[in-house]
Amino acid sequence: MAKHLFNIFIAVLFTTLYTSCDECSRLDCVNSIGCEDGTCICEEGYEGITCKNKANHKFLGAYNGSENCNNNSKELEISHLTSGQKPNEVTIIFSSNSVKAIVKETTIDIVDQDAVLNGDSVHIFPTNGKLSGKQLVFSIHSKDNSNVEKTCVYNFTKKK
Repeated sequence: MAKHLFNIFIAVLFTTLYTSCDECSRLDCVNSIGCEDGTCICEEGYEGITCKNKANHKFLGAYNGSENCNNNSKELEISHLTSGQKPNEVTIIFSSNSVKAIVKETTIDIVDQDAVLNGDSVHIFPTNGKLSGKQLVFSIHSKDNSNVEKTCVYNFTKKK
């Protein structure tokens, strides 16, 4: 009886290991650091079932929308959201402004940086936003050289 149970245990173990390996062998994981239980483990900046998609691809393009700074709203157009140096980086270009961000899934994180906004040198603090369908909403919290802080909320809709 003990030998029979041992054989069943070995058969179940072999089947489990073989199935896990087999699930991964059927996937064409690219831009990945491996495969576990039939799931590709993507390198930073890549996503999707086989890690083929750059994380920034769904954010790229032109947008129309508005900027609201201290209850003062105005219409804006992002001439474009461009790809950064890494597959999870983007640069948001609007008016004469350029802001760097990191993306993951549907989240956009504005990174800590020095920039020029509306002609003023500012320090931008880390903030984040969200992409939902064609709607991109994010905020920028900055401090100018006179130590005046300002938070602006951007609400954009992606053009076709």
